[in-house]
Amino acid sequence: MEKVNLNTYVEDACFGPSDVRIQNCLRSCNVETLRQLVAISRKDILHMRNMGAIRRAVIENWLSVRGLHLGMTKEEISEYEGVPTKAEEA
Repeated sequence: MEKVNLNTYVEDACFGPSDVRIQNCLRSCNVETLRQLVAISRKDILHMRNMGAIRRAVIENWLSVRGLHLGMTKEEISEYEGVPTKAEEA
């Protein structure tokens, strides 16, 4: 698994052949970082202008290779980043 910094800008991520179109879709909806991207649900991402099932699949594949997925909770994001949650601290 290739971990990434969730503060990385979406425009610095390389999603593959449809990279520019994906980045344009995300930019038009003010999604600037990977942290913002993973917080969006699978359903909600399809409501973005020009974002279809194929582009969503490309994003999901890119995220899954890195141990991420759409619709991540704050706890999942903290766990991914290696930040202990309150339950782990106790």
